[in-house]
Amino acid sequence: MLKLRELTLISLLLLMVAVGCSSSDQAAIDKAVSATPEANQAATAAPTATPEPTATPTATVIPTATAQVIETETRTDREDFEASSKGEELQQPSNSQSAHKKNGFWNEPPQGWGGTPACASEMKFTHPLISDTDGWGLMTGPNKASPHNHMVYWEVPNLEEDPTFEGQVKQTRQIYAPTDFYYVDIRQQFKGAEPNSYEEWGAYFYTCDGYGVSFGHVGEPSVELKHILGMKEGDCPIDLDKDPCRLNFSRSENGVEIWEYDEDFSQSNGEVVVPAGTLLFKTSGYANFDFGIDLFGLDENELRDLPTYGYSINPWRSGAGKTICPLLLFEEPMKSEYLSLLGDFSCGPMNQDVPGTAMGLWYPSPSPETIPNVARWRDENEWDPIWMYEDFRFSHGGLHAVTSGHFQFGLENVEQGYRYEVADDGFVNRRWDEVVAGNVYCMELGPSSDVFEHDNPTKTMLVSVSEDGLHLTLEAVDGSICGDGPWSFSGNQSTYYR
Repeated sequence: MLKLRELTLISLLLLMVAVGCSSSDQAAIDKAVSATPEANQAATAAPTATPEPTATPTATVIPTATAQVIETETRTDREDFEASSKGEELQQPSNSQSAHKKNGFWNEPPQGWGGTPACASEMKFTHPLISDTDGWGLMTGPNKASPHNHMVYWEVPNLEEDPTFEGQVKQTRQIYAPTDFYYVDIRQQFKGAEPNSYEEWGAYFYTCDGYGVSFGHVGEPSVELKHILGMKEGDCPIDLDKDPCRLNFSRSENGVEIWEYDEDFSQSNGEVVVPAGTLLFKTSGYANFDFGIDLFGLDENELRDLPTYGYSINPWRSGAGKTICPLLLFEEPMKSEYLSLLGDFSCGPMNQDVPGTAMGLWYPSPSPETIPNVARWRDENEWDPIWMYEDFRFSHGGLHAVTSGHFQFGLENVEQGYRYEVADDGFVNRRWDEVVAGNVYCMELGPSSDVFEHDNPTKTMLVSVSEDGLHLTLEAVDGSICGDGPWSFSGNQSTYYR
């Protein structure tokens, strides 16, 4: 799977930064344990197309790319992935502030440099995340329009008896702290419309070295966690007439301190707030469980060297720009046990940009030449970009996908995107990393009902990459066969940018 051909530019873009969040697709993840074969694609005749607080940054200019490319080929298959993930321990670079990571550095830890203590060696998950793996499954995929920091989804075991509360579709399983945490950010959420509203929680915990660990689709904090944090039972009632709770915690010489979101961070004294093994929450029962990692403090080159990261041209704009497969951070035997739950899925690469080609993440607006203050930068919504990537299953390396969050350039919003089987030559259904400047290409796209199945083609999409590799023009129309080229745009096309 994932035969990513990295077309590297003679003058590589020196690039930067990221943000992200999300929700999972229940129906898709429910099939993670027993995958279903894809639908056969039978072509039929159809028309062809004619933020977080940081200090004020020091300006960083992004050099312009040249159009000339050098082609190098890399391959990630099951044997390679298993050898790399089960071999030597992951070597994390130091995330300390160096000369080139000045104030305003795009990936500065949210609490600032030194806001949490340095790790003694490397940050590791030393305690199981769940009590046992019976009935659990894992899968990898975006489940939205763009990549993000928790693309490894945990399929919570199904109910074995009648639900105990309205809307319950999954068991409620205990989640534990996999390592020591020094800052805590917990968030109550009210979801759904009245009279069917319900409560879920999410959380961000910060480790040594300032890395962020995120939890989504969980229930309220456990009694043990509330006791540690000094929360009282009435602190966060289920009251739709009030704003949901969003609270932060750290430890000072006066004990655990609490402050509201948007207040200044309290200075930690470097002592653990929540120790590894603490009962944190149970899964919510309304959905599957999100667990993600953000490696704050690392620059773009340090991140690109990490296994499963892949390549991001503008990591400061991508929700996956500072993440890797979180399973690699668990100590053995937990790491191997959790990786085995993936089955046919690879745990990455989380970023799939290939400079000079159509492959990867594109935005409705150009990236500024100078990286802005990320704390104040208001980028597009996470559903605004378009992502062109390769399927994460080892057995489907010839399957490419495109996700779009809105009705754009003629392509409707399908949560799992569209897929097509790649061709080895010509200008129809080529791999995204073989779509380069100089030609208009055509793709025959089938909508995906979930990550395992896609329908026969219902759209054809024209694709053109600019000579500098920084602009992408797209137009989609109803139809299943591209026909013979050359093709031209009809005037309803849209332009996306690196």
